[in-house]
Amino acid sequence: MSTSTSPHAVCWLSIPIILLAGLLFKQHAIDFQLYDTYYVLGIIQYAGAVAILIGFFGLIYWMMRKAGKKLNYSMSFLHIAITIVTLTIIALLASNANIAFQTFFALLFTFAAAQIIFLVNVILSFFRR
Repeated sequence: MSTSTSPHAVCWLSIPIILLAGLLFKQHAIDFQLYDTYYVLGIIQYAGAVAILIGFFGLIYWMMRKAGKKLNYSMSFLHIAITIVTLTIIALLASNANIAFQTFFALLFTFAAAQIIFLVNVILSFFRR
């Protein structure tokens, strides 16, 4: 696996793109109501949180590589692709006030499934030689 296709490099290279998108669309906001409280989150804060999350995954992938653990490339690619795509779709759709709760919940469920793929990949790598 070359450095350009390694999971940690993909994660780390996507961070500046995410932050740049947050800066370019900083006039947008994500708002949601939870019980009696109305939360408004600027897209720049969302982009910062996503960049930290993706950076954390990149750090874990890098530490696994330095520890000599072989991760399944397909599962790693699937995890990164689903994570970045679902978080991007959430950011694009969340500024729309007419988004259905079922759509938002389906995206969150897809995001959670990607994290389960990541955990299974890491756990399986510890049981391999």
